[in-house]
Amino acid sequence: SGVEVTRETALTYGPWWSGVTLLANDVGKLPLLTYRLAGAIKTRAPDLPSWRLLRRRPNEYQTAFDFKRQLTGHAIGGGNGYAYVMRDGAARPMELLPLDPGATTPVRVDGKLWYVLRVPGSNEDRKLPADDVIHIKGFGFDGLMGYNVVQKARESVGLGLGQRKYASTYFKNNARPSVVLETPNKMKPEAVPVLRDMWNQMHAGLDNAHRTAVLDGGMTAKILSFSASDSQLIEAQQFTVRDVANFLRVPPHKLGDPTRTAYASLEQENLAYLMEALDPWLIAWEEECYLKLLTEEEQASESVLIEFHRQELLRADRGAMANYNRAALGG
Repeated sequence: SGVEVTRETALTYGPWWSGVTLLANDVGKLPLLTYRLAGAIKTRAPDLPSWRLLRRRPNEYQTAFDFKRQLTGHAIGGGNGYAYVMRDGAARPMELLPLDPGATTPVRVDGKLWYVLRVPGSNEDRKLPADDVIHIKGFGFDGLMGYNVVQKARESVGLGLGQRKYASTYFKNNARPSVVLETPNKMKPEAVPVLRDMWNQMHAGLDNAHRTAVLDGGMTAKILSFSASDSQLIEAQQFTVRDVANFLRVPPHKLGDPTRTAYASLEQENLAYLMEALDPWLIAWEEECYLKLLTEEEQASESVLIEFHRQELLRADRGAMANYNRAALGG
């Protein structure tokens, strides 16, 4: 399309913004809780440091919702979201600080994983131990970093931005095709731009719609291009929305394309979204927090669990749940 696509320009395209914020908000609003395990019984553990950090205040300027939404948004769009784990003298986690994903890079040195952080406003690089960095990453090739999804989807997003620009120009020109003014006599070179500017001033823009043109001296107006319906602008825009939905694994109707669903009902499609698009990000959060916020003893004994509260998500198909409950109670 010839349109430059970056992380910021991609967010100006409505379907991309909707998909990224949809997933980030849904991850952010789900409670991420810490439990103690005793056999098959789990009980909430608000006395553990991870409970306060993940459920209430990860740091002094963010809520848990803001923190989870920010890192998830970084990971969805750019492939990677990072946070530094500040610890006290006993190595207990005390604060979670988001890191700039553009200034943070995982590297493997002598078989050991480190994170290199470019300190803002300087040329200084700081090396952080992997145990002190929460890394939420998407699908990637080397296992160290997730792919930059904006770059992978740049053709689809660029096409959508180009279609929007074309539509804006189309309506700016009064939703009419391009016009050529023909004269029987040769015009002086200096008169050509004057005539063109006068025509555009009279007819360009929606405010000038349906104004009457008066042509003299044998001048005629000739239509050149197709109309928006001829160029199938609306159909092309719907196709681009579905293409963006494929990159984000989000049902198209959630990005503004209600023309078709892959399931018998929107309720089933919403449940598919929860299981296919959202749940992989929830698992990435759970496993990363388990490794970085629990002690080695808690991990070895499997006495502590960090898990999202998914119950509301699993109730998306109300009809199926109602039938299940009736059958269970009847038995």
